[in-house]
Amino acid sequence: MASSTALAASGTSGTSAETEMDPGHGPDSRAAASTANRGQFRYDGGQQAARASMRGRLSVSKDQVVSAPDKSFAKLDRDGDGMISAGESTSSRPVLTQFDRADQNGDRMLSATEFDALVASFEEEMAE
Repeated sequence: MASSTALAASGTSGTSAETEMDPGHGPDSRAAASTANRGQFRYDGGQQAARASMRGRLSVSKDQVVSAPDKSFAKLDRDGDGMISAGESTSSRPVLTQFDRADQNGDRMLSATEFDALVASFEEEMAE
């Protein structure tokens, strides 16, 4: 780390110099990490949410998805961003097992339109 005298002489503060030298910080680091991990499954919730989901406490059944799709979407969309991520879909076994088929654009997120198409396919399966 540069001395404060050298930094003062150069007109640079220690904080910005450190940030510029540290590739793990700054506005581009999150985008770079996101790009580097694209296509890999990553669970968005914490350990307690994962355990509760696996025990079925947060589960959403196929019947619930079909009978109340808006409520089911809201329950699955835990971060409230209007999309269901692959990690969020772990709260519903039927949604999780059909996630890749329902994700029509391959962005690892289900939009409301993609979710509606999934609900329609569930309704067709249940009618047979």
